[in-house]
This record gives sequence, structure tokens and C-alpha cells, in this order.
Amino acid sequence: MLVRPLNKEVQELKQINQKLTVEVKNKTDNTGEQVKKDTETFLKAFFVYDTSKGEAGWNQIQPYTTENGKKMLTPPGIEQNQKPEKTDPDKSVQSGIDKMLLYYTPVENNKANVFARVWQKTTANNVSSVTQLPLDIQLVFDEKQNKWIVDQMTIQQPLKQNGYVN
Repeated sequence: MLVRPLNKEVQELKQINQKLTVEVKNKTDNTGEQVKKDTETFLKAFFVYDTSKGEAGWNQIQPYTTENGKKMLTPPGIEQNQKPEKTDPDKSVQSGIDKMLLYYTPVENNKANVFARVWQKTTANNVSSVTQLPLDIQLVFDEKQNKWIVDQMTIQQPLKQNGYVN
């Protein structure tokens, strides 16, 4: 008599364990998706701008970076909260993203790395060019904002559009 109730309990526990295993896997997958989504939002803020509108990548990234990340990505000689000057439309630079690929690696519960390949399209004086930028991005989870933000970003050797240095 005692064996039957135990078998039933074991079956119930196995079902509960299986459901929990699926939930853990889903949360892990969703975290990867969320890291990539937040990284993509950051990259768009950093690489999409028009100097004739007084925009520059470094002044649009504040909500997506730590203080360390903002410091790293602000050009030398520029104050942290300094706004870029507008340029004449005929002397402006427009920057955008032609394509991007993101590769996610979890580090800890609140840290992640993304290796990104970004094809930046830049237009100046009506001449466009595309440069491939390999980026090593380190992110941390900001509990207040409930999103992943950039703590460090290293731009590797820029490549031509087809992937070659020269």
C-alpha cells in the first residue's frame, strides 16, 4: 500500500521538476534575447546621428550606459553633458547602421558580453562609405532601469565592408 502513494508522488515531483527545468531554460534564453535587444538599442543610439541636427553618438547614449561606459565613449576634450554643435547641412555627417550581428555570452547573473559586428554607413559631402566595426561590449544589469546597460566597449580594428583590413 505504501509503494503506490510514493510512486504517485515521485511522478508528480518529476512533472514539477520538468516544468521548472523548462522555466529555467526559458529565462536563460530570454535573458540572451533581452541582452541582445538592449545592446541593439544602445548601438542605434551610438551610431545613428546627423550632425546638421546637432546630434552625435556620444551624447545619445546616457540612458544605455554606466558612468564608466559614458566616460569611455565620450571623445577627449568633450565635457560629459556637452551638446554637439550643429553643422551646416552641406558640411554635415550622417551616420547609420547598415547591418549588425550580435553574439551573446553570459558571464554572471548580472554581467554579459556581446561581440558585435556593426556595418556603419557614414555619409559626408554626399559621399557614402560603409565600414565594418568589430566591437567587444561588456554589459551589466541595471535593476533600477530593469535593463542591460553598457559598462565598457572596445572598438577592435575597423574593417572594410567585406571584412578585410585593407
